[in-house]
Amino acid sequence: IAKLAGQDKLGRLRIGMLDNGLTARSRDLISRFTGENPDIILELKEYSEVEIFRALEMEWVDLAFLIHFPRIFREKMEGMVTEKSRECVAIHRDHPLARKKEISMPELKDMPFIMLRENKSEMGYNSTMNACLENGFSPNIVTKVDSVAGALSAVDCNLGCVILTDALKNLAGERVRFIPIANRDMCEHWVIWKKQTANQQVLKFKAFLESDIL
Repeated sequence: IAKLAGQDKLGRLRIGMLDNGLTARSRDLISRFTGENPDIILELKEYSEVEIFRALEMEWVDLAFLIHFPRIFREKMEGMVTEKSRECVAIHRDHPLARKKEISMPELKDMPFIMLRENKSEMGYNSTMNACLENGFSPNIVTKVDSVAGALSAVDCNLGCVILTDALKNLAGERVRFIPIANRDMCEHWVIWKKQTANQQVLKFKAFLESDIL
C-alpha cells in the first residue's frame, strides 16, 4: 500500500476504458492531458461495461471513461459529461433500411437483432430491450456476443442489426451503415471517479476537464 501511495504522489493515474476502446474525443483529452502533464504516468486498463464499475469501487482504476452512468452509482461516484452522441442502428449496407437517413424503432420490429450479453453490457442490453418494448415489439435476438467488435462483425456478415452510439462507427467495416434512430435521447459519454479519492492526479484531471469543457 505504501508503495502505491508513493507512486500516486509521483504522478500515477490508472484509467479504465470499455473494451470497445476510447472515442476520438476521449483519446484527444487523454493525449492533451499527458502533453500538459508529462510527469504523470498513465495506465490504460480494459473492462466490460459491467466490470468497470467494480474496478472503480475496488480502486483498481482511478477514473473511467464510459457511456452509461446509472444513478445507483452516483452516491459514491461523480463525474463529468465529455461528449454526446446519437443512438443508431448498425445495419448491413445491402439492407433496404440502410438507404434511409433516419429510422424509427417500429421499422426494426422484423429485423434480426444482435445483442451484447447481459453480463458484458447490462445497461446497453436493457436499453435496447426497453426501446423495443416501448415501441410495441420484442426483439428477435438471433445472436449474443461478448463485444462491440463481435456485434459489428455479425452485422458485417449480414446476420442482423445492433443498436449502438455513432461514436463507435469508426470500429465498423465498410459494409456497415450507422443510421440515426428518430426520437431517442442523446447518449452521454462520461468520465467518472470515486468521490473520496486519495489520488491527487484525479483532481488534476478533473481541473483539466473543467477548463476544457466549461
